Amino acid sequence: MADFTDGFWNMYVAGFVVFGLLLCAVLLVFNMTARQSGEPKVQGHVWDETLKEYNNPLPSWWLFLFWGTIIFAVVYLVIYPGFGNRLSYGKEDKGLRSEYAADVKATENLFSQYANTDLNSLASNSKLMETTGRRLFLTYCSQCHASTGKGAGKGFPNLTDGDW
Repeated sequence: MADFTDGFWNMYVAGFVVFGLLLCAVLLVFNMTARQSGEPKVQGHVWDETLKEYNNPLPSWWLFLFWGTIIFAVVYLVIYPGFGNRLSYGKEDKGLRSEYAADVKATENLFSQYANTDLNSLASNSKLMETTGRRLFLTYCSQCHASTGKGAGKGFPNLTDGDW
């Protein structure tokens, strides 16, 4: 997962998105036909001797819906991290890489106070055991030992008995 914090992947995906949006806009422009008065032009395709294909333009509401969707997609991708960076709104750092670095720094700061403490004093710290210890147990141990620690079925030991 850490490989995808690089800015290359954001621009790689954004390139495909921009290409797709431009392709949709070009297809809409080239497929718009002007309304003509009178009988519509037949395209030359006839099925079952009577079914003919006419060159009618798309209804206006349908075209507005397509253009509105393209405009919405562009605005959404600019406001949200679709192009790799969020709008800064006054922040110097922006983007997922800086957010990841800030989270790592906050985690290191949180655990640095416990790094040089012996195991018995950590186990006797009730506040630490209720918050961090519980989260670690629920993340790494509860799949086998259940969230209560009494074991999750056959073969998984009960951690609440006198042996543990």
